[in-house]
Amino acid sequence: MASVCQYVQLYFENGSKFEASLLHRLFLADGQDVFTSDIKVGQMLAGGQVVKSIFTKRHHSLYAPVTESGVILVDGVVASCYAETPHSF
Repeated sequence: MASVCQYVQLYFENGSKFEASLLHRLFLADGQDVFTSDIKVGQMLAGGQVVKSIFTKRHHSLYAPVTESGVILVDGVVASCYAETPHSF
């Protein structure tokens, strides 16, 4: 039986949405990287998206892509490939 992973769903003022695990890291407009679980309504991400609402969801799988730069663009959101540890350039 596959393990269940908890994800955060972020919905933005522009109508788009983004999902990531609780411990994946996203970049805020001010340049800092934070856990997805620490994102708050009203915060602006590095790509200019403003968080309108936040929900949690469970999945029976986990995606963990890795890029050479450690940064990935998913659904227009600039995210770190790293989870659990701070991203550094």
